[in-house]
Amino acid sequence: RESAARAGRTGSEARGWRRMLGFLTRLQRGVWLTHSFYRCLVPNPEVKNQQLVLSQRVIANALLNLRSHTLRDFEKAMSNLDKAITNSMYFDFKLKDLKLKVAEEHLYPTSLEQIGYKWLEERDWGTAAFQVRDEAMFHREFSKPLYNLHGPGEILLAKHLLMNFANEPSKVIQREDLVLMRDPREPHELSPKEKAELALGGGSGGLLVRRVVAVPGEEIVCVNNEDETIVLDNNEVWVMADNADVSASDALDSRTFGPVDATAHVFGRVFYSIRSAVDHGPVKNPNPSSQSFDRLWTEDVDIDGFLELYK
Repeated sequence: RESAARAGRTGSEARGWRRMLGFLTRLQRGVWLTHSFYRCLVPNPEVKNQQLVLSQRVIANALLNLRSHTLRDFEKAMSNLDKAITNSMYFDFKLKDLKLKVAEEHLYPTSLEQIGYKWLEERDWGTAAFQVRDEAMFHREFSKPLYNLHGPGEILLAKHLLMNFANEPSKVIQREDLVLMRDPREPHELSPKEKAELALGGGSGGLLVRRVVAVPGEEIVCVNNEDETIVLDNNEVWVMADNADVSASDALDSRTFGPVDATAHVFGRVFYSIRSAVDHGPVKNPNPSSQSFDRLWTEDVDIDGFLELYK
């Protein structure tokens, strides 16, 4: 009986710790999202999103003239800001192969009740899924043990890093991060075959998963000509495919299209891999800072919900 009582206390304590850790994780998520949302209120000369800039001006005007503005005016201004963020986050990346699991009311908030805490409670807010079709990021010797990547067929989840209106790339992207991004090439730069694949829904649908090998401010030196260098601007990253067996032309990385403006083309960091309902796990991004952030989103991934998107 004493042994059973001790086991019961141990089990109860373990459940208590799990609840506490769950609460702390949700709190950290909320702090990061709130901080990022607050940054969206502050005008940034680097931001080129006109809808966002207009919303910021309206909100600033409403705050400066509280006596002459009603709560409804402020609600409308905040709603427009939330829509600008959501449109920039989701619809700027509305490509055929990008899957989103987000409640309809979070896409079109209309009142203050739907702004400021609803998006904090939605665990999948800012998460997108992409099913891998090629082997550009899969190397048979090290991809699985080092990064927990499994190649064609796996579903990768990425968390939006809010770089296109709030967070500076140099502060949220680390070297060796695996990122979900959009092919930065313009339509006229695509080959006839690539254009045909996009039109038919084949290929990657304009989406790529690539490894960041250089971050803003770093210098890229050509291995064949050391005098040929590229210094990355404030928002630029250099990305590469992991599989060295894939030719540069087929890999579709910075060797083909050069530096990538992260604020315009990078959705976010890949943090989870799903192969089936019973076979899934976190993606291992090497940088400790990235690992710490990724853990906030890996604890309670809705596996069945994301798999449902691909049925």
